Amino acid sequence: MNSLALKRPARKWRKAILPAVTCIWAIPACAAETAKGSETLQVFLQKYAGADGFEDRTTRYSVAQVSINNGPAMKLVYLSGQSWCGSGGCTALLLKEVGMTFKIVNKFTLARLPIHVLPSTTKGWHDMTMPVRGGGVSDRVAILRYNGSRYPGNPSTAPTLSSSKLEDSGTELSLQLSGEPLYP
Repeated sequence: MNSLALKRPARKWRKAILPAVTCIWAIPACAAETAKGSETLQVFLQKYAGADGFEDRTTRYSVAQVSINNGPAMKLVYLSGQSWCGSGGCTALLLKEVGMTFKIVNKFTLARLPIHVLPSTTKGWHDMTMPVRGGGVSDRVAILRYNGSRYPGNPSTAPTLSSSKLEDSGTELSLQLSGEPLYP
């Protein structure tokens, strides 16, 4: 038997198991790595929010992990503050982690809480709901369906969720209007 063939599986095993074992022995280092990941989100949001050269110190953000399709979990970020909110709502971003940064999958304007992820899907992505009110529109709950490339960016233009579907409003995302300060 070829001795090289016997060594290859061991190498694969070491590559898969060694990081896990290292994390068990070095729990503080793993915790620091996790904290670094959340710091990366804050840095990404600071760059996004300050892209015009202005830092709105009233900006706050709240984050929820969301499994929206069959891929890896994404983050839904709710931004609030003077630059992000108006009479119709605030801004929300659906983000996908790409390496050490994030990519904006969808931007929602006039977003209000609570936001729900429904069990129903459209084109492989879960439907979402957002309340719509203010800015001269009647109060209702909008259903946001994925069209194959994105969700509607403005919930006030999305259809109303039928009252029979309101009973099964899915999973409420744990987002808060006054989250963490973006600029501590």
